[in-house]
Amino acid sequence: MSHDLFAAEAAIDEAMMQIAGLAQRLPPASRAAGFASTRGQDVYEALGHAMAAQIQARAAMVTVHTRLSDLKESSHLRSVAIGGGTKDPERPPSPTTALADQVIVG
Repeated sequence: MSHDLFAAEAAIDEAMMQIAGLAQRLPPASRAAGFASTRGQDVYEALGHAMAAQIQARAAMVTVHTRLSDLKESSHLRSVAIGGGTKDPERPPSPTTALADQVIVG
């Protein structure tokens, strides 16, 4: 599962870089097309909202990563994996349950 977590984090970062690249290319393209600064303002605003949404998504993934790390550290499998938790923190999950959904978070 750590591979999936890292891939999701990388995808969000890549989306942010793509949006930033688009934002960088938009003003010269508008200027080259001869657009007045008032034309297409809604495009800039929508692009800003898209970047803000990616920043929120990144913050959420940081929270997911932190919580998975905390879960791993508080499990009896902290040196290997997490998964198959129980509601009773004094009673560790059975080995079968714990191995059913292993997660390694670095």
